[in-house]
Amino acid sequence: MKIKKNYYAPWAIDQYLKELPIKYIEIVSENGEFVCVLDADEFRNNNENIEKMVSGINQDKIKTNLKGLIISDAIKENSRQYDVYIKLKKSTSDFLPVLDTNNKLVGILTKSALQEQMLDDVMGKLNLANY
Repeated sequence: MKIKKNYYAPWAIDQYLKELPIKYIEIVSENGEFVCVLDADEFRNNNENIEKMVSGINQDKIKTNLKGLIISDAIKENSRQYDVYIKLKKSTSDFLPVLDTNNKLVGILTKSALQEQMLDDVMGKLNLANY
C-alpha cells in the first residue's frame, strides 16, 4: 500500500481484507521505499484499526497512529544468520520484513522458519541431516 494522502477509503480496505487472503500489509513511501509491515489479521474486521491506518496515512503519522501494530524494524537480505537471530529474538513480533539493498520488501522471515534453518545447519554440521 503506497502512502497516498486522501486516497484510501476505510470501507474499501475493510472489503479488500475480507476478500483477499493476505497475511501482511506493506506500507511504502511515495517513492516506493519500505516504511513498515502490518499483520493483516490486526485489521481484518477491525474498523477502528483501519480508521487509524487511513488517518495515519493522511496525516503522515502512520507510525504514531499504529504504535504497537507496526513492524518497521527489518533485516537486509544479505544479513548474517546470527545477526538475524539476535534481531528476531529482541523483536516483539514473530516475524520481520526482509529488504533488498534498495529498501524494497523481498520477503518475510518468521521466527519458526529461522529456527528450522538454524537447526538444519547444525544437523548438517553434525552429519545428522540424513537421520
